Amino acid sequence: MRKQGSYCEYKAERETALVECFRKKLGEVMVVDLNQIFREVSLSAAPRFYVSESHAERVIGYYRRHGIWKVKGKKRIEMFEEIARRVDTAMETDEELTFRDAIEKVVNSPAPEFYFTAQTCRTLIYEAMRKLRIGALRK
Repeated sequence: MRKQGSYCEYKAERETALVECFRKKLGEVMVVDLNQIFREVSLSAAPRFYVSESHAERVIGYYRRHGIWKVKGKKRIEMFEEIARRVDTAMETDEELTFRDAIEKVVNSPAPEFYFTAQTCRTLIYEAMRKLRIGALRK
């Protein structure tokens, strides 16, 4: 868990991707069930893994040394398992690739899902949309 006030360099990109996916899913339905839409958004493919390369390197390195995940939450563990699996595949494919380079390559590649719960998606989307509305009002 991030400390309060810490900065996430990809936050704006993540919010934009979530809102775009939400609007796309919203446009696909005739009857709006927001809970279902948030579930679908959370399971939609993401443009990248929303974790920094350095954090992924620390978490996966710790797991390799100690055999336990140093993160909490089912979705976070699933995400790091997928990243670790892809890193292993990348390093087997290209033997000259270092662990750090493999992490960077994998984290910046498309992810199979956003790795958020539906409730977290709801919170992030509403917060991002509120920021967009406030920004639009200020102009």
